[in-house]
Amino acid sequence: MSEAEKEPTWKKFLKHFHDVLIYVLLVAAGVTAILDIKCEYLSWRSRCSLKRSSNSLLL
Repeated sequence: MSEAEKEPTWKKFLKHFHDVLIYVLLVAAGVTAILDIKCEYLSWRSRCSLKRSSNSLLL
């Protein structure tokens, strides 16, 4: 191989991650992150609705 045909270092690095298990773990991490964000949103929303309902009881 000549100097111009050499593969870049970053491509060599990324080739190490070409495995099905890595893809499964990345998908699992993404799903976990999405569910965590959704649960935090729903938890915040339910706390706000509880505050609203307790305020209406005082009136």
